[in-house]
Amino acid sequence: MASLRRALHACLVLASAAGLTACRIGEPGDPRAQAAALYSSIVTRVYGTPEQREAGDERAWWAGQIVTTECMARARVDYLALGYSPLLDREPVAPGDLLGFAPAGMDFDVAAQLHRLSGTSVNASHTARQAHASGAGWAAATRRCTAEADAAALARVPDGQEPLDAALVQALTRVQAAAVPTLAADYRTCLRANGIVAADRTALRVQVEQAFPAMGLGLKNSLHDMPEWAYAVTFEQKAAAVDARCRDGVVEVVMASALPALTTFAAVHADQLTEVAAGWARMEIEARELLDEALPED
Repeated sequence: MASLRRALHACLVLASAAGLTACRIGEPGDPRAQAAALYSSIVTRVYGTPEQREAGDERAWWAGQIVTTECMARARVDYLALGYSPLLDREPVAPGDLLGFAPAGMDFDVAAQLHRLSGTSVNASHTARQAHASGAGWAAATRRCTAEADAAALARVPDGQEPLDAALVQALTRVQAAAVPTLAADYRTCLRANGIVAADRTALRVQVEQAFPAMGLGLKNSLHDMPEWAYAVTFEQKAAAVDARCRDGVVEVVMASALPALTTFAAVHADQLTEVAAGWARMEIEARELLDEALPED
């Protein structure tokens, strides 16, 4: 009875945060749909929304720029804080990149992320102008101050997120192993049958990343002129299609058996889920505060 009360409390907390209409613990219904709703609410609280994850990156960036600016001032070297270049992920979160839980997509978001990354050419030009204007001491001071900023770097995730992530991946791994014991081997066999050799989905994504040409800064206008780029985009789309084909129906099968484990996880980790979700919510506020400190208005 006590465990049921804890599970019900956890589900109500999660439902409130995720906009769910009911928990249905102990009630008849579609276990897969119930599991999918609970899974979505847990994942959002553990990994944040895409906007919150970007805010975590931006918060860490501005904190580093503040440390660098202060260090360069002590070295009596002119320095203007570099602007933040957002790299918002489009790819859904896949805990542990587990085959039974990772959503299938049209691509792995690699080409899109590289295209966004090329926008950092503005920062590169800004840095080059500063280096030219500040003389020989600029490079030495930059290396020293960058190292200082790295040593003082803020985490990109809230306190407590990493152990909660590890616990979730461990729980989902057990669910997947029980539901589809031969999944990993079947996946590798299917990949080979489609002309791709990779140990798992993570290795497949690495192959996609390595297919793209090395890209310097400021190449946004010429990306599509590279023959290697066109090949890499085609390979990324093929790899995503093969990944989806080799896991067709697997996510549904695994999710259908996941409700008991997810309900237990929500109950056991209810306090941590609440704390980490609150930490993600603070990311956007703290990123704005650090931006104002790094680039104060005149």
